[in-house]
Amino acid sequence: MKNQFYYFFAILSIVFTVSCSEKSIKVENNSIQLNRFDEFEIENHFKSTMSKQVFDSLHSWEFASAIIDPVLVMIQSTPFELQRVKRLAAGQKALYFFLKTDQQVDHGGFVQFYWNGFEGYIPPLREGLSLIKDRKMLKLIEEVDTYYQKNKQKFEKAEDVEAFNALYDDCPAFKKMTENYKELREVSVKKLEQYVKNHPDEFVVFE
Repeated sequence: MKNQFYYFFAILSIVFTVSCSEKSIKVENNSIQLNRFDEFEIENHFKSTMSKQVFDSLHSWEFASAIIDPVLVMIQSTPFELQRVKRLAAGQKALYFFLKTDQQVDHGGFVQFYWNGFEGYIPPLREGLSLIKDRKMLKLIEEVDTYYQKNKQKFEKAEDVEAFNALYDDCPAFKKMTENYKELREVSVKKLEQYVKNHPDEFVVFE
């Protein structure tokens, strides 16, 4: 089911995910870090639409996909992200930032995540993990970011694909951290699913 999720997710992300073959502009891509996690325009609250039967029957990554796909369509691309993410409630942000982070880490580990300029996702990601009480993943993400901060200059100096590839050797701890992440993420998705199903009014309008 996870592969089906990423097929649709990858298509929608083409316009706002920077390829490993082209270094992103960090300031622009990290604009989201300027947005408070709890900043919410309730009058413009965006929700997915689905039947109660579908909501109750789907699980895990397939469920996450059904909830988040309409959100991705609404946000569309990075230039709109800072403003449009304000239309999401806290739980929706938790799901959105986790899945966006997972897409990067799944494809190229934390090296790709940071080199593609997603450092700014860390604060809302941490807030989201705290919201769903995923303490193990939260602890790992904090360790990951601490390690990145110690090696940040290496990323800032990496200006081409060759330098990007060298980061995997220059920052070897990211390999184990990425492996640990992939071991923990199934629990994270289950916790997100549980949160969504306990707070349906925050996420969906039933047809």
